[in-house]
Amino acid sequence: MKALVIIIFSILINISAYAQITDSNKRAAIASFLSEMSECAVFYNIISQGTDNKGNKWEGGQKFKKLSENISMMSFNLAKEINMKTETLLAMMTGYAKDMGNQINHDAINIRILTNKHGQFCKKLAESPQDRLLFWMSKESR
Repeated sequence: MKALVIIIFSILINISAYAQITDSNKRAAIASFLSEMSECAVFYNIISQGTDNKGNKWEGGQKFKKLSENISMMSFNLAKEINMKTETLLAMMTGYAKDMGNQINHDAINIRILTNKHGQFCKKLAESPQDRLLFWMSKESR
């Protein structure tokens, strides 16, 4: 998790070199990256809320809660760099939360649906966010 914070901090420093990014392609790339970051922040937050078969908070949940919080904070900081309103990012996260909740009928017994759909992608994003940002930068620069 510390590695994620360091990697995202490095991304922010590199992005800050653009200071208030105005190039529309770069802004679009970062906005797409922020959408994915928001999706994974919500996914990890939902995962963190699990309970064991006795109804007790899942011990591993705290790790995912912290990961969700770190990704969210990094997303809000990066959004400022492209002048994306906080409300926009919150709207994205709210939309993802509603969609994911509906997919599992708001019942943790169905959590496998989310882990199958988002687990590997979000793991890769958390481990190598710079790869996804570079993907979007490359895609938007065409």
